[in-house]
Amino acid sequence: MLHVQRAGRTNLSASVDLDGDRGEQLGVIENIGLGGLFVAIGSDLRVGEHVTLRFACRVTMTAFS
Repeated sequence: MLHVQRAGRTNLSASVDLDGDRGEQLGVIENIGLGGLFVAIGSDLRVGEHVTLRFACRVTMTAFS
């Protein structure tokens, strides 16, 4: 599948767990922007299906002098 990178989005690769109406699935966050994030999963979701996303976000703080 061809994905077109939109302006204002940043590539990212992070594992994510999805919990929805049909159970749990694993996915990968591929990019993120102000309007949301794109999660690639192995099967389609139904329109209107609610899911809960769980992922770890690691932050590194760097002090500049």
